Amino acid sequence: MLRSIFYIVLVWLVWRWLDRLFGNRQRKNAVNTPGGGSGPTATSKRKKHNDDRIGDYVDFEEVED
Repeated sequence: MLRSIFYIVLVWLVWRWLDRLFGNRQRKNAVNTPGGGSGPTATSKRKKHNDDRIGDYVDFEEVED
C-alpha cells in the first residue's frame, strides 16, 4: 500500500517536472507569437480586433445564371 502511494507521487512529480520543461516553452511561444515583430510592418499586417463580439457584415450579390 505504501509503495503504491510512493510510486503514484513519484510519477506525479516526474510528470509535473516534464510539463514545466516542455509545456512552458509552448505556452511562451503561443503568447509571444502574435506580437513577436516590432516596427510598423508588424502592426500594419495585423488585423484589427473586433471588440463588439458581433459577426462581420458580408454583403452578397445575387448572380443570374
